This record gives sequence, C-alpha cells and structure tokens, in this order.
Amino acid sequence: MRLTPWSLFILMAMGIIVNIPVSLLAQSQPIQQVGQPNSEEEVKQKNLQVLRLYMEGNYTDAINLAERTLAIAQKILGKEHPELATSLENLAILYQVQGNYQQVEPLLQRALVILEKVRGKEHPEIARILNNLAQVYQVQGNFQQAEPLLQRSLLIAQKLLGKEHLFVAQNLYALASLYFVQGNFQQAEPLYKRVLTILEKQLGKEQPLVASTLDGLASLYQAQGRHQQAEPLYKRSLAIREKVLGKENPDIVSTLHGLAYLYQTQGAPLVPWCLQILITTSKKKGLPIK
Repeated sequence: MRLTPWSLFILMAMGIIVNIPVSLLAQSQPIQQVGQPNSEEEVKQKNLQVLRLYMEGNYTDAINLAERTLAIAQKILGKEHPELATSLENLAILYQVQGNYQQVEPLLQRALVILEKVRGKEHPEIARILNNLAQVYQVQGNFQQAEPLLQRSLLIAQKLLGKEHLFVAQNLYALASLYFVQGNFQQAEPLYKRVLTILEKQLGKEQPLVASTLDGLASLYQAQGRHQQAEPLYKRSLAIREKVLGKENPDIVSTLHGLAYLYQTQGAPLVPWCLQILITTSKKKGLPIK
C-alpha cells in the first residue's frame, strides 16, 4: 500500500487497514535487540512494533524487523495462523512503499489464502487485503486484475461495515480512480460523488480527504471538457487545503496544477494569486513549474 492520505488516515483513525486496533500501537513494547519471541503474543508485539515504525516513516528498521518477524512466525506458529498473515501483510505493505511490487504480490496472495481459511471469505480483513492487492495491480497498470478485487472488497465492506463507512469510501475512491484512468467516466462519476457524500457526513466538509476527492471529480470533469463544473471544485479544494494546511503547504500543488491547466485549456491567463502560490509551493517541494 502506498503511503497516501487515504491509507495513513484510515490506518490511524479507523484501525481497519491493519489487524490490530490502533489504540494498541501505543501499548507495544520498545523493540528488543536480543532474544527471539517464542509465543503468539510476542509475535503480535513484534508486528505492532513494525506498524509503529511504519507510521513513523522509519521504513528501513521496519522492513528489517518485519522480515525477522515473518521468519519467526513461520517457525513457531505454523503455515495457517492469522498472526502469520499479519506478518506477511506488514512486510508486503513495506515493500510496496519502496515500489518492490514483485515481492508484494506473493506475500498478499499468501496472506489472503490463510485468512480465507481461518476467517472465511467475508471478513473485514479479507476486504482489506483485497483492496491492498488491487492497489498493487492498479499501480502497475493491471486494471483487469484490479477491478474484480476492488469490487469484491467493496461488497464485503458494505455488507459488514455499512455503506457509509470510511473503508467503503476508500474502496469507492479506488474503483472510481480505476475507471477514470481507463476512460470510463460514466462509471467513475457517481462513485466520486458517493465518496464525497460519505466523507462530508463522517468527517465534515473541510477536511483534506474531501479536498482530494474534489480534485478527483474536478479532474474527471476536466477530462470531459466540462470546465464550468470543474473550476468550482478545484477552487473549493484549494480553499480547504489553504485553511487546513496553510497557503504555502506543498500538498496544495496538485490542486493548483489542475486549476492552472484548466485555465490554460480555456485560453485564460493564470490569475496572479494562483501563479504566486504555485511558484512558492512548487519551489518548496522541488517541483517544476509547468
């Protein structure tokens, strides 16, 4: 799973992207430099430590610990233990952050087989792994493999978590993005709108994830030449990001680029305030000005 606002937010706020509730992360013990775990509980603690390092952005130490934990879990827990599936998924997520997709897929596939056997085919953990696996295929352009996984994940999540759960919104956003890049605009549009409705209800109207969804919908309209519908969405997204993150936060660059391109395609000049913020934030983020 790529470390995106979606994945990090839901990882921290909902405890659904990982097997262990987020509240337990703070209870995990400091990483031990000597000795090896000899029980399921100790493997679980190691997995929590991996997640803590991941959330801190300490990927090198997280990968080293995840690899050791997986080896230990395979040795002491057997081949079909749910905590082994956690170890497999943790390592897969870390490899994915580094872009090592060939290593990610077999780990997630193996975790999926284990969890389907011990949890059944309809479980939130199954939905999560399906979503993660679909993201691996999607980022590699394997859309035909990604789509059925996202659809199955969505069905499970809606059934077990409810149609307005944030994890459902994440699935909808991923599926909308998949349809968008394939040019299936009619299928993508209602999904983006549904995501927006869920986020505004669950989180409020001024939240970065709402801004990201507005950008997605605006880009969809822009790709169809529906400029009058795209512009207010970009502007609303920009207003949210400026209010929540500040006018010079590098994360507003994507919205500004979208708005700038919209003006360019209409033959309109880039307004001075937009140009100035774009130059300032792009320099801070080390991005070229287009």
